[in-house]
Amino acid sequence: MVLILLIAVGLLGVPGIALAAPAGPDKTININGGGHFSDTLVLKSTLDVNGVPTSFDNAAWFPGLAKTGIVRIQNSAFYKVKISNIALQVDRIAAGMYGTFAEKMKFTLKKVNDPAALYDGAFTGILYQTGSALYKGKDVSIEIDRLGYVDFEYTVTMDGSVVVEDNMHGLDSTLSLLINTGEIPAPSSGGDGGPSITTSYLISDMPPSHWAYQCVQTLLKNKTIELEPDNKIRPEDSITRAEVAVLLAKALGLEPVNKLFSGFIDLGSISNEVKGYIIAVSEAGIFHGYPGWRFMPNNHISREELACVLVRAFEKKLTMDITLGYTDRDQISDWALDDVKAAIQHKLMGGYPDNTFKPRSFMTRAEAFSIICRTQAE
Repeated sequence: MVLILLIAVGLLGVPGIALAAPAGPDKTININGGGHFSDTLVLKSTLDVNGVPTSFDNAAWFPGLAKTGIVRIQNSAFYKVKISNIALQVDRIAAGMYGTFAEKMKFTLKKVNDPAALYDGAFTGILYQTGSALYKGKDVSIEIDRLGYVDFEYTVTMDGSVVVEDNMHGLDSTLSLLINTGEIPAPSSGGDGGPSITTSYLISDMPPSHWAYQCVQTLLKNKTIELEPDNKIRPEDSITRAEVAVLLAKALGLEPVNKLFSGFIDLGSISNEVKGYIIAVSEAGIFHGYPGWRFMPNNHISREELACVLVRAFEKKLTMDITLGYTDRDQISDWALDDVKAAIQHKLMGGYPDNTFKPRSFMTRAEAFSIICRTQAE
């Protein structure tokens, strides 16, 4: 499987993207152990031709200029993966000057805070071209634990020896970083490899490249969720309170409770099985109803509501007060604040790459499934 990261900032002759230096990675790329993933990386200029730090990030390329960036590779799969090969791929380079380009452009890749470079040299030794015996990338061996990540710092430099005759100044290209990953099978007993998928269910509305695909396969295999008659899973639909009740009940091994009166007056249109699961999670103290003995089964559940349900379901307490750094933290309701903190502290939930939590946004089915996978993997 191949992870494709597009650096579409105009490798040569086109201004880069002007951004202030971030405290963390410029981009986070989520992988799930299978399929193809892509995102645009950020390159920031660092040195001018004399080796003096520049005060601008949108410099056009010239001899001696270096541009750098940081990417986080987040393993969202529920098993360990290994990066076995890294490579660069470029397009729109004339065949007659490809060799010069490969020799004059330099690339350095290393883990953040690791002085040893995974690669440091001309593009020649790390380029990839389909069917080429020369450009095959570079073999490496980097393991990423399930639900873990690795931050990589990369630097692209135009060699200081480039002259006008090299025709390097007028080039315009897209540079892609390719990372070959594979699943590391779980050990027969113990270990942290996580579940290995041996049975593949046909899902009509979720391609294998979807970030939650392996998680859904795991939940299908464990009978925690079921496919709909048309083989759909509806990953991007907002999940309802009734659906979360069934999901949590099955994940916790709770059996449906059959009672003449459920304690709620609005479950008349719900199947007996779903009603039984709603009663089970309600009697377990996981779900609370609304005033007037209403459960509102078809209401979509917000992220802050789900946080409350999760900490009750998995008995996670806030052991120490934490400060939420999300830009929309003031939007979290007072009644949900401690439970949101507990859900984050115990890694049941997290924020988004833009540093928001989106407490009142509705949770998608795929997001809810991934949380259940995470709890089952622990």
